[in-house]
Amino acid sequence: MASAKALPVQIELSEAQYLVLLKHARNSSRVAARLLRSSSPRLSARKGKRGSYLFTGFVTDALDLRALALVDAPEGTARD
Repeated sequence: MASAKALPVQIELSEAQYLVLLKHARNSSRVAARLLRSSSPRLSARKGKRGSYLFTGFVTDALDLRALALVDAPEGTARD
């Protein structure tokens, strides 16, 4: 059985959220690398919704992303 740290996660980020998080992430951090590897913008099936990015990683990556959003970039990561 896989440990909780090795479980994969996917988080859909709006373009605005993605850009704010990328701006605040340290260049050499694992989160920055995961953000850069996020899939390119895609149009949602919902009308009027702008492109989104799919952040893929492990639980530890998601926790690092959450910490970045809460501490370094809280002004731009609120839910749309």
